[in-house]
Amino acid sequence: MTEHFLLIGSRSKITESLYNLLKDLKIKITVISRKKPRFIKKNDFYSFNLININKISSLYNKIEKIKGEISSIVFCFRYREKNLNNKKILQSFTVNVLSTIYFLENLVKKKNKTAVIVTSEAAIRITKTQHLEYHLSKSSLETVAKYFAVNYAKYNVRVNCIRPSHFLKNGKSKKISEVPLLRSGDPKELSNLIYFLCSKKSSYITGECISIDGGKNLQC
Repeated sequence: MTEHFLLIGSRSKITESLYNLLKDLKIKITVISRKKPRFIKKNDFYSFNLININKISSLYNKIEKIKGEISSIVFCFRYREKNLNNKKILQSFTVNVLSTIYFLENLVKKKNKTAVIVTSEAAIRITKTQHLEYHLSKSSLETVAKYFAVNYAKYNVRVNCIRPSHFLKNGKSKKISEVPLLRSGDPKELSNLIYFLCSKKSSYITGECISIDGGKNLQC
């Protein structure tokens, strides 16, 4: 099967770096997001609001009909609501968690698939800058990954998570004292890990949640 990556979300430099890597490797790409970033070609993009979870299956089928069978999904969106109330909490959980489940349910209808979910350090530790809902969503996504990894492994479906922290938001690296490697991460390092987890070189890795944070997670 020809590789066809579905990238969900246009999260800052992560999607851009991965998109460019896949383009260099001549791999077919489709990107789903509410707005099209400049770096994405028009033919590779579908505008979609993840709150519309009941339309995910029809969109998925449409993409496969037009561009071919999807081999891998990378979830790299970062949805956060401000001034949370009960309605916004439910909306945020729908976008972050339920939409991921719906896409995965479509992916696993066929064998030999891979998926990577980009979460954050908020999945394993409490950060003062994020709401409770954000922590719940990120930790829930790691449970989702493990569930699909276990239940669909017999079909050679692999699902993994990565937890990035302290990555560049612009082109200039900076020294970070609380990170053992004493620097910020380059988005290319993150995209290389994502592609590795989707490739046959990682064929015995599934259900893992990998921190890519310069060693910060190892410290007390």
